[in-house]
Amino acid sequence: MKDQGPRGTCTAFASVGALEARAKRAGATKDLSENHAFQLFMAAGNQTCTMNGGYLTWQTGPVLSERGVCSESVMPYTPNACPSAQVPLLCQAGGNARFTSTTHFFTPTFGGTGSLRADNTNLLESFIKAGYDIVYGLNVAGSDWTDGDGIIDVQVDSAGNPAPSVGGHAMLIVGYNRTANYFIVKNSWGTGWGHDGYAHISYEYLQTYGKYGYAVLDATVP
Repeated sequence: MKDQGPRGTCTAFASVGALEARAKRAGATKDLSENHAFQLFMAAGNQTCTMNGGYLTWQTGPVLSERGVCSESVMPYTPNACPSAQVPLLCQAGGNARFTSTTHFFTPTFGGTGSLRADNTNLLESFIKAGYDIVYGLNVAGSDWTDGDGIIDVQVDSAGNPAPSVGGHAMLIVGYNRTANYFIVKNSWGTGWGHDGYAHISYEYLQTYGKYGYAVLDATVP
């Protein structure tokens, strides 16, 4: 379980986590570079790295499919500072870990068209059951996120309105509990948060605050 620290690098941790999870399903343990991934995202979006800067979740899939990421040992994460603008030569060479097949989910509120809805919990379940992890972007709302040790659910005011969003976040959906109606989600806030770093997020929460994401169908992780 990793910790992104104060930097706005959740998309890098979620997408790189998907590559590492794909390798683990194949019996290998890999530690890949979130710094490299985030630098690629910033370049793709013509952005400059800042401590609180982020990147849209759904756009990370195409970047990591095309470019891939190198090992953490080559370009280690720096939780309290943006990385050097100079990317190590080993990260620029061939042989990086990359997605080779992904499937995009969307919600009409945030644009996009197609048949795979990000707020369709039955659909998300089916991909998880088939062995595909899901990089997922959602809005953060309500006090359940403070420690994350229960089930993160929709909180409403006296008029029945859902709590307002305080910002977006990217995570990796790795499992579900249909009996209790929640998804098991790998976060990037360290083991001291949630259930040893994992969150239990209710189906209703994803139906209310889910934005977009993609399932990783296949990847190459040398």
